[in-house]
Amino acid sequence: MPTVGWVADNATAATFLQDQVRSGDIVLVKGSRSGMHWQIAEALAGQDVTAWGGWNDKKENTPT
Repeated sequence: MPTVGWVADNATAATFLQDQVRSGDIVLVKGSRSGMHWQIAEALAGQDVTAWGGWNDKKENTPT
């Protein structure tokens, strides 16, 4: 049965999903650019996450 979670921001969403996603799972991250949901996809892919706080912030690593 799927797990549903409500989170406050993209960093929390990424952390939540990292605990839920298993090897071989396919994840679709859908949203508008204004929601900056690419940050969630970057975190799940193990990439540096761009601009957790906003459009102009420096790159930061995935939250722990």
